[in-house]
Amino acid sequence: MPRPHPADVEVTVAPEGKTLSAVLEAGEIDAHPELAWPIYQGFLDAKEDAADFYRRGRRLYQAPTMVPWATTVVERNRDEFPEDWWPYGVAANRTTIDAFLRYHHEQGLSSRRFTVEEIFAPALLGT
Repeated sequence: MPRPHPADVEVTVAPEGKTLSAVLEAGEIDAHPELAWPIYQGFLDAKEDAADFYRRGRRLYQAPTMVPWATTVVERNRDEFPEDWWPYGVAANRTTIDAFLRYHHEQGLSSRRFTVEEIFAPALLGT
């Protein structure tokens, strides 16, 4: 099956018996840390667009979904969580990410306990 990609991108099959994670960790393929911030910003923009979509549809009987109680749920969420319902970024989620990494290691899914700083691009640590 053809997999189109930009002409300036080299695509090769992973070596036999190696996973993407192992190849990345070994530094065998190039990473592009300069893309971390634009990708993060794209997710933030998309999230804001979705939130705006819900804010505009909050008027009675103008819900953007076929679920009749969606407007009520959005209103309750706004009242319960007046700030950011689903915060993005490392700082806002550090405790959750750290717990995930601890459980990941405790359950044998990783050979060692990773830190938050090890799994995120440095440009995103301040988010």
